[in-house]
Amino acid sequence: MLQVRILLRMGDHLKAQKTLATIDTTALLKRESIRLDGLRAFFYQCTGDVKSFYQAVEKFADADISIDTEYTLLKADALLTEGSIEAARECLEKRINGTQTPESLYKLYNNLAQCDDRFGLREQKLTHLRQAWREWKKRPEPNAIEYLIHNLAIEMVRNSELKNAKELLNEVLSLINQSQPEQILMWHNVVIDTAREAQSVELLKVAYATFEEHFPHWNCTAAQKLTVKITRLRMYFNDGLQSDTKDFVAQIGEIFDELYLLSASEQLSALKEISHNITQVILTNKGQRSVIAELNGLLDRCDSIAIALSDTVKAQLETLPPALVNQRIHWLGLQHYLEKIRIRQSTASFPKQALESLFKCQKESAELHQSKRIHRVAIHAWMIICDEYVAYLDQFFSHKPSWAIDLKEQHQDTAISALYAAEEILNERRVSGGFEEVMVGVAYFYLKLFDDKAAAQYWMSQFDEGNWSLQHYAQRFRDMYAWAKSVTG
Repeated sequence: MLQVRILLRMGDHLKAQKTLATIDTTALLKRESIRLDGLRAFFYQCTGDVKSFYQAVEKFADADISIDTEYTLLKADALLTEGSIEAARECLEKRINGTQTPESLYKLYNNLAQCDDRFGLREQKLTHLRQAWREWKKRPEPNAIEYLIHNLAIEMVRNSELKNAKELLNEVLSLINQSQPEQILMWHNVVIDTAREAQSVELLKVAYATFEEHFPHWNCTAAQKLTVKITRLRMYFNDGLQSDTKDFVAQIGEIFDELYLLSASEQLSALKEISHNITQVILTNKGQRSVIAELNGLLDRCDSIAIALSDTVKAQLETLPPALVNQRIHWLGLQHYLEKIRIRQSTASFPKQALESLFKCQKESAELHQSKRIHRVAIHAWMIICDEYVAYLDQFFSHKPSWAIDLKEQHQDTAISALYAAEEILNERRVSGGFEEVMVGVAYFYLKLFDDKAAAQYWMSQFDEGNWSLQHYAQRFRDMYAWAKSVTG
């Protein structure tokens, strides 16, 4: 059973699935059999099969839930995801009253704070997060940085406690092992998110300065360092701290030289990320022909390397079962990326096959998530279809008007259906947390597809009522919000 958990942490879901299937259940003691039930639920949770996760949790006995923290957390998570918030709260509170273990209590209080959040109980949420923090400090577990410390720091900022948030982050830095790359990187990401929430340029600079101080001394593989370099390009750009274009080009060149360090799968993910970075920089250098030509050369190089690896994607999609939701979605995303390249490379004729494949991949992703009851991800997948359609329509109208007509005839209904599917999830869930971007997206696409200002205004007002910080989002989202706001008023 331990081997399955290790494989899941490593991200090897297929091997974990096979290992789980080989466990001989006939030789297990009663307590071991109960543990196996919990492991199966955890497996489904990790692999993204929410529907099977719910089914596994429903089999838990009440007695086991009340005395086992892992069972409690899994059960409460299932209840919370389904919208049974009060039942989730009762489940967590019952276990809190039955344990004194710090490792259990900080997780239970953190999840209790999620229930508070769904009820809009901000003060209570902060209280429970502080309780979780006090328990965590007794026996710090690094993995909790990315959710517990993140949740507490963000909530402190929203409660006008930026000073307390800074003190919290400084104390966490003193408690973690700064020689461990994973720990300092988790801490860094939390500080970045906190600075964005607070719209604090000062805190952003502190976060990046601390990161730059530690990064050269990390005891990690060359491949891991390369992955961090690639991620860093996007973060610096989105936070407005990108160095000049000449330095950016040099950094991309260095990454190309080291790309061989990564596996085929990692290379494709890296190329997808780099291509997005290059496209962002191109948009900020409009009118500078020589610079754009150099950047387009880098983009072409990304494209050619990626297309050469397309057989890897095809092989994975032919073998990965839909039950391994997260991994199948990952490879569908890479296929989507390859089709975008093929569309970009098409110059002589309308890229009918590539567009069909692109929308087919994205539709499979949305439908797979929805069939597994992963509504928060499904809704974003539907929105990507709208985004791709509108983006290509605008692009084709500017350069290839006849292609725009073909696109409209062949895929307009697909985009409209995707918009309605996303809106249906929003209306059914009645939960704002995690759907903020979608509200603005639905408003934006109502304007783009129908010029429907009334529908757009409704969803913009829903977003505005949440008082969300725009700085927490990427530049493209902020631009989308600004445009929709200018139209709807």
